[in-house]
Amino acid sequence: VVKPPHWIPYDDATAARLEKAYVARQGKIQLTAAYEANIERMLQINVRTGFSRNMLRDAPPVVPVARPASRDVEQGADRPSDIDADEPCMVLHVGSIVQIARDRGDGWAFGSLMQRAAGAPTDAPPVGWNRDQGWFEMENTEVPSADQLAELQKNLGGSGGASALDPPTYWDEVKNPLEGELFRLDPRDAKTADEYNRVQKAFLLTLPAKNFRIYSIDRVQNVSLWQSYSVKKSQICAREEDESKALRKYVRCWLFHGCPGDIVPKILQQGFNRSFCGKNATFYGKGVYFARDAKYSTYPLYCRPDPQGVQSIFLVRAVVGQYCKGVKDALTPEVRDAAKNLLYDSTVDTDPGKEPSIYVTYHDAQAYPEYLIKFSQTNVPKAHPAAGEAPHRMYRQNILEAEGIE
Repeated sequence: VVKPPHWIPYDDATAARLEKAYVARQGKIQLTAAYEANIERMLQINVRTGFSRNMLRDAPPVVPVARPASRDVEQGADRPSDIDADEPCMVLHVGSIVQIARDRGDGWAFGSLMQRAAGAPTDAPPVGWNRDQGWFEMENTEVPSADQLAELQKNLGGSGGASALDPPTYWDEVKNPLEGELFRLDPRDAKTADEYNRVQKAFLLTLPAKNFRIYSIDRVQNVSLWQSYSVKKSQICAREEDESKALRKYVRCWLFHGCPGDIVPKILQQGFNRSFCGKNATFYGKGVYFARDAKYSTYPLYCRPDPQGVQSIFLVRAVVGQYCKGVKDALTPEVRDAAKNLLYDSTVDTDPGKEPSIYVTYHDAQAYPEYLIKFSQTNVPKAHPAAGEAPHRMYRQNILEAEGIE
């Protein structure tokens, strides 16, 4: 049987194996001694010659109302059907502290993990679930106890821990702490001119300015995301006794993340969730990708223009922590301390000792989208930008720390 125009189906047993691998997001499986299937790229490959053929997943049409609802582990409650399919549910563990980012008012909320419960598993959950961020039922949570809050404060730096969650002093007044807001920077306004110029300079550092037109620069203010990021940063930087040394060693300000315009609202409210931010690349691992140089992230493959030719890019604060070279299709970084079963925090594109140009994070709270730039470009390079190049001579890992703003 041939499916038009030229697709030949696998036998039932092989098709079942392929479907199982597809659902599990398995990278590759061996079909026979001569052939393997690359599930990510949907290719059948001859292992001896390297010749490949495209594969087609002939799935039945999706009927939205028939899609099985995601379930809460303890109560078995149906997830509201109007939540986007690519937004995960969160695995809750007794004793963990979660920061609420969005409250729907119907008993469901979206949140991020601030403090993991002792003994809580860290392995990858099933597809559609996330241990660090996602939707959950409010009835399965309660207000943290005084002891839990004291432990959180201790992890943030003793009695001064509360201030570690405070947003930057240059933020405008926040109207709704449960929603992300955009604040326009105006280069003609004395209040925001310096901030605008600092962001613009960082963006254009590796770009031919004459080919780029900036339409707007907005500051992103999302209290929930900021606090989640601050907790993760404090946890990682606590490895060093000297805070300033830790900021220089583990924090990057800024990295770049380009995305299609329809993904921008999701990042504004939920941050860099791997379910919708990690779809373009897996070469250095299956995480969220950030570039040191804007010239990489402005490439249209990652920063797809809208019908008017306008592109979107985020300038990101990221706590990259300790990192290792990434492995294609890896779900997590390598182990950095086998005795304690600790993993590296991020993966990169370079070998040890070299300045990375690509960072991949695996915990949603490792990055905060600080600025959004809308722009267009002419004379777009045809060749894909090269990774692994030496940094620009004016590059600084943490601009704000270097200028004494943080």
